[in-house]
Amino acid sequence: MREAGWPFAVATYSFVGMIALTTVVGVIREIFWGLPIYDPQQLAGTVPVHQGNGLVMGATILVLLCAFANGGSSLTGVKAISNTVDVFRKPQGHNARRVLTVMAGILGFLLAGVAYLAYVTHAAPYRTEYPSVSSQAGRAVFGDGVAGNIFFILVQASTAAILFTGANTSFNGFPALASFVAEDRFLPRQLMKRGHRLVFTLTALSVVLLVTTGGSVNALVPFYAIGVFTGFSMAGYGMTKHHLTRREPGWRHRLAINLSAGILSTVRGRDLRGGEVHRGCVAGRRLPAAQGAGKVDA
Repeated sequence: MREAGWPFAVATYSFVGMIALTTVVGVIREIFWGLPIYDPQQLAGTVPVHQGNGLVMGATILVLLCAFANGGSSLTGVKAISNTVDVFRKPQGHNARRVLTVMAGILGFLLAGVAYLAYVTHAAPYRTEYPSVSSQAGRAVFGDGVAGNIFFILVQASTAAILFTGANTSFNGFPALASFVAEDRFLPRQLMKRGHRLVFTLTALSVVLLVTTGGSVNALVPFYAIGVFTGFSMAGYGMTKHHLTRREPGWRHRLAINLSAGILSTVRGRDLRGGEVHRGCVAGRRLPAAQGAGKVDA
């Protein structure tokens, strides 16, 4: 398969630029003029947010686990750097670290920006999953004027484009990752030879998932997160084995970090497969302590 070209780069930079613009404009408006505030109690179809006198520790833990599991999907692009170090210009390790640092900074800024806008506008998720929280935040930031509608449409278009490119990561990245792992004899050696049939298989399975779930994002994210945490677990345990074998300077500190990451990712992946996190989210919303649940879900 050929690597994704400029269309995917345009989609990526457009999304980063529009979300960054939304964040900056939203923060400025909130500081000087104030942003519109949604009232979830007055909007039909939103996920109910119950009021309470305080947070109960049990409900808080369930809600935080739900947010952690679902939020894992925002970290999927991080592993793409480690999977493709060999395609960087020399010095490969140095350039890969620079790209990873920049990408982590962008990811943190965008995630914090959307979370902040959702918090100050009280944007709440809908049972039908539409409009999304980011869509509500964008509408509150840009308003209903002509210019506001144009920017709102650009935000929506760039978001749709980045979701399309996200699928390309799986179709391009998984065969490459499976090939690398097969070379180390941790997967069947037949996977070392990459071809087009695996892509067709992934396409067929993707269609089955879409039809089965009705295209529901809330139903698909756990499947997505399972793959994410499985990859994180493999990377954590692989680096653990590397540190135990090489024992380079400072290896104990790095060993502790990578082993902890592998164990935590394994626990989260197991919970997602068993459905504990989903049940915890539902139970957490039913408790009075779920006053903060709407903010976490947003």
